[in-house]
Amino acid sequence: MMYQRSLKTAAIVSAFGLISASVAALASVPASAQSTTTTIEFPMTVSTGAKACLPNASAMVVDHSFGDTENLEVVVHDLPPSTDFDFFIIQVPNAPFGAAWYMGDISTDATGTGVGNFVGRFSSETFIISLGAVPAPNEFPDPPPSSPRQQQA
Repeated sequence: MMYQRSLKTAAIVSAFGLISASVAALASVPASAQSTTTTIEFPMTVSTGAKACLPNASAMVVDHSFGDTENLEVVVHDLPPSTDFDFFIIQVPNAPFGAAWYMGDISTDATGTGVGNFVGRFSSETFIISLGAVPAPNEFPDPPPSSPRQQQA
């Protein structure tokens, strides 16, 4: 089960890696423009690395700003039906992905359509820091045989 879930995770991360560039573009909007912009919409496209296994996948993102927080709505189409996907915000659309974090799950229905609504901070105020004072926790110490980390070794 963990191996299967990891493959699904890799698929959604690879398929929609473009969100990182889109969120980065959102972060570059000047603060004065952000205060007047309440909703931003953009399509996500399948990354080059996932095109072979998800050739028809598509998604639309709607970011609603409420001042200190945003609601990120992600609507996916033409993914494998009745499947749970882990959704990650990533810095770079292809491996090794750079800074990344798990945002939540998106489950598809019988037609391969799914919706995820995520509340967070998706702007230049979002950051990840690792000072190296303590090792990062590893909740899943045994990656599946086809993980990108093992393929690079």
